[in-house]
Amino acid sequence: MTAPALTHSSELEGFRGLLRFAADPLGSLEEARRLHGPFVRYTQSRGDVRLVFDPELVDELLVGGADRVIKDEFTRQLRPVMGEGLLTSEGQPWKKQRKLLAPPFQPKHLQGYASVMVDCAEAMVDNLRGGGVRSIHADMMHLTLEVVVRTLFGSSVVRADEVERLLDQVTSDYRRLLMSWRAALPAWFPFYSRIRFGRARKQLRRVIDELIGERRRAPPGNDMLSRLLDARDDAGRGMSEQQLLDEAITVLIAGHETTALTLCYALDQLARHPAELAALERELAEVVAGRSPRFEDVSRLRYCGAVVKETPATLPARLGHGPRGGDGTDLGWCEAGPGDASVGSTLDYPPRRALLPRATAFSPRPLAQRRDGGLAETCLLAVRGGAARMHRESFRRA
Repeated sequence: MTAPALTHSSELEGFRGLLRFAADPLGSLEEARRLHGPFVRYTQSRGDVRLVFDPELVDELLVGGADRVIKDEFTRQLRPVMGEGLLTSEGQPWKKQRKLLAPPFQPKHLQGYASVMVDCAEAMVDNLRGGGVRSIHADMMHLTLEVVVRTLFGSSVVRADEVERLLDQVTSDYRRLLMSWRAALPAWFPFYSRIRFGRARKQLRRVIDELIGERRRAPPGNDMLSRLLDARDDAGRGMSEQQLLDEAITVLIAGHETTALTLCYALDQLARHPAELAALERELAEVVAGRSPRFEDVSRLRYCGAVVKETPATLPARLGHGPRGGDGTDLGWCEAGPGDASVGSTLDYPPRRALLPRATAFSPRPLAQRRDGGLAETCLLAVRGGAARMHRESFRRA
């Protein structure tokens, strides 16, 4: 394809640029795209950043060039929290861990997880019936974390509240340290949030390690951790204690936050679009008919699924995916040195309005009518060249 022109954005550079990004991450990146085009470069204290907005370029970078890039600094900085889990590892260790983690996510196990999700959701709804003003973000974060804890460790786990408190402290302080003006100062600077982060991280890992030990001593169950304990590689080896701990924490952190945000945005969109809400209510009345939902209902809840798939196309659950140059990334139009140049993208769950200003409408109906389930209309990106693929259709739709 024709190599795009690399343009420079001075608005995102220096301390002023860092403050601009911290105040409005999405707005500052969209401004760079609007002013400078689909391929933008700027420099911050941690290196050279290149923003790639064109979906075909992102496809070529993340899929075609997957073997020539390594994970970005932002993801690598998760290692103090997640260790060497699937999200932060790369290369051969990543491939090995990905294979070991596959069994708990096989379709035959999803039905058991679905019953836990229904139980947790119905308990939350019961608590909402008293009226009053609620923080939907807090409710969804609590709901998705409870689902992850119960599916990971089993429905009888009694330390969910402790895990939630520590996890909230760890993630909150992580954001303060890495997504604000504090990121411009050296890592040794003794912010109180840094000290508190270290303490909460240590406590969280201790609690999770104890839960793993309890699960190991108990009879095998239908939870995710039991299946991870049974997982074996081609040589018959299972996960080490450290790997189990890292993967459990990765599932906890990476498994609930973006789901909670997507649910928040979906509820917000439904509240703003009464006709879409009415269509969803009609489908639920027809399919579920007042009883508790079941796993086999999923294939019939087409409109509900379309709402969930349409939401990330209009509101972002995550701003970007930013691989870094490995031993040298050269795709013709994109060249990065080994490890010291960042290649960014704002297309991982992108807001469609940032790419197609006319396409701002929340419209799940076309997705619900697709026979293939509507996935090709979403804005999902490949991650490390895995099975997911780049879907371009939604970027072209106006």
